[in-house]
Amino acid sequence: MKGSPLLFSKAAELTTRISFLQHSPRPRPVPSAWRPVMVLSGLRGALSLALVLSLPTALEQRNLLTDIVYGVILVTLLGQGLTLRVLPPRWKEKLVRAEVEEPVPTQA
Repeated sequence: MKGSPLLFSKAAELTTRISFLQHSPRPRPVPSAWRPVMVLSGLRGALSLALVLSLPTALEQRNLLTDIVYGVILVTLLGQGLTLRVLPPRWKEKLVRAEVEEPVPTQA
């Protein structure tokens, strides 16, 4: 009976999670007009940088690849910063209208 407390605690945890999920309100879907803003704000270079830095140091073209990745990250961050400063004020009316007009699904 060594596993009984562990089994009991897992059952209690699952019961609590299921109960919480059943009684919590469903999140509203993201309006389709917000998707370009989310894509622009989500551009990052962390994964590509981690991948290029994980390459073996004996690789002949590692320095070239590292320089290319740093350049792409710099261009991405600058482009993201500039477009997020210019586009959302222009999209403001469209984004607010989409948030109001987007139908909220009914719970069954």
